[in-house]
Amino acid sequence: MGDASCSQKSSEIKPAPRVAWWLLGVAVCFEIAGAIGLRFSEGFSLLLPTVLALSAFTLALYLVSHVMKSLLVVAGIIVLNMVSTGQSS
Repeated sequence: MGDASCSQKSSEIKPAPRVAWWLLGVAVCFEIAGAIGLRFSEGFSLLLPTVLALSAFTLALYLVSHVMKSLLVVAGIIVLNMVSTGQSS
């Protein structure tokens, strides 16, 4: 039982903070691509833009889930929201 918990902890990989910021930037790009794909999907009636948009959003969420392992949650969410909505402070 002790071996299983050790192997589970060692299999969880945290990205370095610098890499995490890059991954957050890539996640923002995928989120923007998903929003553009939704615009072209015409209410989910066109298959290719819909699939591309949903895939982009899925990849963005996956990347953000890895980013949150090493960055503060507040910092990541603030940056993600500011960039995706076009606001600056």
